[in-house]
Amino acid sequence: MSMLLRTLILAVLLIALAPSVAEGQDETGLAIEVATGTALSVPLPLTVEQHGFPTLNVTGHYATRPFEDAPYYAWRVGLWRHGSAWELQLVHHKLYLENPPPAIERFQITHGYDMLTFGRAWHHGSVLVRAGAGIVFAHPEGTIREKTWPETGGLTLGFIGLLHDGYFLTGPAARVSIARRFGRTFFVAPEVEVSAARARVPIVGGEASVPNIAIHPRIAVGVRF
Repeated sequence: MSMLLRTLILAVLLIALAPSVAEGQDETGLAIEVATGTALSVPLPLTVEQHGFPTLNVTGHYATRPFEDAPYYAWRVGLWRHGSAWELQLVHHKLYLENPPPAIERFQITHGYDMLTFGRAWHHGSVLVRAGAGIVFAHPEGTIREKTWPETGGLTLGFIGLLHDGYFLTGPAARVSIARRFGRTFFVAPEVEVSAARARVPIVGGEASVPNIAIHPRIAVGVRF
């Protein structure tokens, strides 16, 4: 059994077996969380359009490798009032193409298939339910038809942790999740999220369309003020 599957099962069990009691219905204040985990990406079409070459279409199978290169992580800031919240969240998602065709030597988005979203959270009995939508900032890397993307240009967004060039605003993102908190002022929270996003990223001489649907089992730690 893979580490991803074990983590997912553990997170689901911790949420499902939580006591069915109402908690946090009157929560008010600020909550800050950081999380680590991994993701399981659903195989989806990858389309590469490059000037002077035929379009490449492949069903992309992606690995996450959460602790290689730039690690997988997430953070969240929520303003709670009477048991519901408005939240800003960033998920630093990662994609390594596992089944490249001969024309693609390497393709990955590992320094960030970053989903910055704004959404709502609610207490529902003993669990937290979340939903949100936003945008994808992506950092493409790779070599296609012997042409290597230089990883320059785009945006430098220090305010969300993107401290160097090579990030591009690439498309929309949406997410839903459930979580269970253990603790009050300081807490640990296993959570499972489903995300759906679409990114069009630059390559040398063209663009690649990289949609993604993924399941994210995570463990968050946080503090409430």
